[in-house]
Amino acid sequence: MARRLSYAAVAVLLLSRCGGSSPTAPSLLTEQIVSDHYIFHFSAGDRVDAVWQEAYYLWVVEQLGVSPPVVTYNKYRDRAQMGAATGNSTTNGYAEPATATIHTIWSTDNHEVVHIYASPWGSPVALFGEGFAVAHQTNPQAGDLTPRWSGTPLHDLARQFRSQVRLPSIVSIAETSAFRALDPNVTYPEAGSFVRFLIDTQGMSAMRRLFGAMNPNASLDAVRSAFLATYGFSLDEAGARWQRFLEGT
Repeated sequence: MARRLSYAAVAVLLLSRCGGSSPTAPSLLTEQIVSDHYIFHFSAGDRVDAVWQEAYYLWVVEQLGVSPPVVTYNKYRDRAQMGAATGNSTTNGYAEPATATIHTIWSTDNHEVVHIYASPWGSPVALFGEGFAVAHQTNPQAGDLTPRWSGTPLHDLARQFRSQVRLPSIVSIAETSAFRALDPNVTYPEAGSFVRFLIDTQGMSAMRRLFGAMNPNASLDAVRSAFLATYGFSLDEAGARWQRFLEGT
């Protein structure tokens, strides 16, 4: 059973705050908070939740079994400000694993940092890369360790999509291009549910090996081959097992 993190234990972390941007921060982000595992940059009058983020760190690194670097956390007011600072205004957030940096419009993050923490394992197709991050979208500070998408538990959302005949087969979104061609509000939680199912039934070490067994642009045949070599059963069979789990059989 996963343990509930103590808010008090995290709250005593030493936080420092200063004005002025550091050399790694976009010039629009003039405020800074430094905690044990993050360097936060944000605008005057805006906010981040460093205590929440540290609580998430304690939980997720235990789940992954990693010792990641300090993350630079660049927080923007909105997509427009992110675009002005980075040239990228088409997303709510993205990660730069090579520099352990995330860019986000959210005051807390339980997705982009996971990309950084898992990046030493490899860079798989989006089904597994994005699915892995979504599978860890929890709220440890509140004691809520159920991964969610827009507030709804992943498995519940997958069952809902299934009942509405809106759930693509796993094989049909195994290539990154196919995954990203569909509605992200379907493919992301679907991938998160599938990856969470694999982790819960087959363990984290197998998923870690899978990350290193393919590249993000792998063909369907390559994904199938890597999956079979890692798990000992096919991707099609894994999709069928997950469907039976959703059905409750």
